[in-house]
Amino acid sequence: MTIDILFVDPDEGLREIYLRYFVRQGLSIDTAANVLEYRDKLQDEQPHILIIDIEMLNGHRVDQLQRALSESFADPPVVIVTGDETSAQLAAATGVCRTRCFQKPYSFIVLLDCVRALSLHALMSQQHSLTAAKAALPLNTTGTTVSADM
Repeated sequence: MTIDILFVDPDEGLREIYLRYFVRQGLSIDTAANVLEYRDKLQDEQPHILIIDIEMLNGHRVDQLQRALSESFADPPVVIVTGDETSAQLAAATGVCRTRCFQKPYSFIVLLDCVRALSLHALMSQQHSLTAAKAALPLNTTGTTVSADM
C-alpha cells in the first residue's frame, strides 16, 4: 500500500495532531512511535515522504545519525523536525536538504508546502518511470505496443 506520509515521533499527542492536520489537507498519513515500528511500516506502506522528529533517535551521535539516515531513509524523501538543532546544523549533520529541516516551533503551512512539493516530485518521478517502462515494451507485428497484461 502506498501512502503520502509516514510520520515518526515518540509523542502520541504530536502524532495525532499531524495525522489530523494532514488528513484534513487530503493526504494519506500513518504514524510510528519508534524506529522498530517505522521500519515495519516503511516496508508495508511505501510512503512518498518520511517526516521524522529527530529527537526520537534519543541522542545518537552525529555519525550514528548519518548512518541511520543513509541506511534507512534511502527511498522516500526525508523531512526532519526537531526542537534541539537549527535547520543549518541538521542539514550539515544529516545530509538532508536544509529546506526540509524544520526547527520547532515552525509553521504547519510551510511544512505542508514542503510536503506538497515533495509529493508532486514523487508523482512526476512515478509517471516518468511508467512512461519509460511502457516505451521499453516490444512492438507487435502491427506496430502497436504489446500490453504488459497479455
